[in-house]
Amino acid sequence: MTIKTLSLQNFRSWREGRFQFAPRKTLLVGPNASGKTNILEAIWVLAWQKSFRAKSWPQLINWRADSAQIQAEAVTKDGQQRLGISLWQKEGKLVKSYLVNGAPVKRRQFNHLAAVIFRPEDIRFIQGSPARRRRLFDRVLAGSDWQYHRALARYQRALRQRNQLLLNNASAGQFLFWEKELVVQATVLQERRHQLAAFINRYWQKQAPNWLPKLQLHYQASAISLAQLQAQRPQDRQLGHTRFGPQRDDFALFDTQGNLAFWASRGQQRLAVLGLKLALAAYLAEVNGEWPLILLDDIFSELDEDHQEYLRQFPWPGQTIWTATTAVSDSWEKVVEIGTRN
Repeated sequence: MTIKTLSLQNFRSWREGRFQFAPRKTLLVGPNASGKTNILEAIWVLAWQKSFRAKSWPQLINWRADSAQIQAEAVTKDGQQRLGISLWQKEGKLVKSYLVNGAPVKRRQFNHLAAVIFRPEDIRFIQGSPARRRRLFDRVLAGSDWQYHRALARYQRALRQRNQLLLNNASAGQFLFWEKELVVQATVLQERRHQLAAFINRYWQKQAPNWLPKLQLHYQASAISLAQLQAQRPQDRQLGHTRFGPQRDDFALFDTQGNLAFWASRGQQRLAVLGLKLALAAYLAEVNGEWPLILLDDIFSELDEDHQEYLRQFPWPGQTIWTATTAVSDSWEKVVEIGTRN
């Protein structure tokens, strides 16, 4: 899949903007705070119907306007598509609409694009909390597997219900339905997470560029069973929450020297996260039958010249869109200069 053009109206810092992209490799170059990342964010919103930065939809609308539009011309396995998302404030509430070739569709039908993004902040995948790592895998799995999406929603609902019963000191009989539901949905979630972790490790062993470090992903599943939930209920009552299950799972990145969170430099951690994002992109390609977009935001910072050159030449069959403050080489199909925005 590729994006040919992107048009923005009142999206973030862009009052008006129209951009064209090469089929394989486009560089958006400009100073900091010029709106480069906002362009990647708009593409991401088209792909996943959510932002990777904003906590709420209204934050995507330019502060001087009460509506915003994102429109793109894309080529997918279904042919050429005109995709659009409109946002507007109406009586104090935000309204969203999704359009495909000019016709309104429901959000679940707006699934023509897939994208993977690398940002400087993604180093926190290694350094940050297990919840941050779970969110990354949940987003990929829920966005590409409807069974996982449904199981995750049902598990989270059952977890909230059980935790509320713990706080209310409910009787044993009130727990049975929700605990059974937790076990059923946890089986789906953890099975899919195991499968994704296995795919990533196979990718690193057989397909990853040779300039990436030798990586391995360790998936640490928090086992859950009906008997365990029942046995641990008194301790869970004291704490007011459920201590076992997928909400406690973790993922860790290792190389030949150990857990990267404990010893690797920032540059090494950035390369490892890039390796993870490439593996996730390969997974989406296998699931969807076409190459997702790869968005690379300020990827060259904190990398030495050799690794910067490796990155510029890394073999990705699909479309990549990069941002940088300078056009550091002539290896791009297209360079789009971005000026300072107001």
